[in-house]
Amino acid sequence: MTTYNTPATAIASSKQIWAVSNKFTSMFIEANEIPRVKWKIVSKRIFATLMHTNPEGITHGKIQEYFAATQLPKVIIGLVKADGLKDEPKAAKAAPKAKAPAKAAPKAKAAKAAPKAKAPAKAVDQGIDARITFLEETAVLQMQKIESIEDGLAQILLAVRG
Repeated sequence: MTTYNTPATAIASSKQIWAVSNKFTSMFIEANEIPRVKWKIVSKRIFATLMHTNPEGITHGKIQEYFAATQLPKVIIGLVKADGLKDEPKAAKAAPKAKAPAKAAPKAKAAKAAPKAKAPAKAVDQGIDARITFLEETAVLQMQKIESIEDGLAQILLAVRG
C-alpha cells in the first residue's frame, strides 16, 4: 500500500469522509442493534453529522484520528438519531384513501362516449381526458406562437431584401 505525506491541515476528500462514515455506521449499528438493512440510512445520517459538525471541512489529520478511534465519538452518539430504525412490528395498514379526481380542463373536442366502467377506471379516464385536453390546448398555443414567429421572420426578410 502506498502512503502519502499529506499535511494534517489539508482538507479531506469526500471519499475519506464516506470511509469514516461507513466505519462509524458499522459501530453505530452494532451498538444500537439496528438491522443491517438500514445501513444506508444510518450511513447518510452519520455523514451529515460529520459535515454539520465541521462546516469549514474535515482535515486529513481529523480523518486519521477518526480511523484510529475504537469507539464512537460523542458527537455522533448525541446527534445521530436511531428512532424508527429498529425492527418493530408494524401496525395494520389503514384502508387506502380514494384519490380525488383531477380537475377537468374545458374540452376542445367532443369525446366519444366510452362504455360504462367501474368507478376507479372512470376516474382514471377522466384524468387522462383532462391531460389530453391540456396537451391539445398547449399544442394549439405553440402553433400560434410558431406562426407569429414565422410571420415576423418573413417581415424581417422583406425588410432586409428591401
